[in-house]
Amino acid sequence: MLTEGPYWSDYRHYLGATAGLATQGRKLHLFVAGLAGHWFSDLRFDQMRIDGPEGKGIHGVRAYFVPKAYPVDVTDWKSLPAFERNLRDFVAIARSKGMHVLLATQPSLYRDDLTPTQQQLLAFPLSHHFHGERASLHSMVEGMRKFNDAARRLAKQEGVDLVDLERQMPKTTAYLYDDVHYTKAGNELIGNALADNIIESTLIDRVMEERRNGVTSADSAR
Repeated sequence: MLTEGPYWSDYRHYLGATAGLATQGRKLHLFVAGLAGHWFSDLRFDQMRIDGPEGKGIHGVRAYFVPKAYPVDVTDWKSLPAFERNLRDFVAIARSKGMHVLLATQPSLYRDDLTPTQQQLLAFPLSHHFHGERASLHSMVEGMRKFNDAARRLAKQEGVDLVDLERQMPKTTAYLYDDVHYTKAGNELIGNALADNIIESTLIDRVMEERRNGVTSADSAR
């Protein structure tokens, strides 16, 4: 729904929020069907339930329908090498500018034992279907593990602090209202976890000491 064509490692296929504008003629019927899908056969559409961060939907929309796609097991995540490349470049560029880098893993709701009702909250597999197929729930569980493991591995290799949010946040709707977006409780957990890491690392004290001594962050990085 947010792409044009197959995957490219420079993300040229991904249109994101501009997809509706860039492909308006082709996407309009999907938008109309998405909001009015309950008028169509369940054989043609899958329903996503939209709770939103406060359990009241998003902008009044409580459900969305997408063309039915069948779950398949995905083992080859084509964007994983690009993710690792980009994350490594991000660390290198930030450090070259004298910045202190703190990485985090990505919490998600993906669990193999989600109930059918809970699975209706998962938007990514349905909205990113391709040629009538979508990633199965188990594939999303394993895929997220691989990407988070890549972040953990890179942090260790580069000597960068990492806050393992994925392991800290319970995979429940008390903290996540869909695949990866957070409720108020989820945001509070993340804020506290990041703040605790920054405080315990004494980063603030070190930066203030450098400033008192007239040392810039760039000088310190060198």
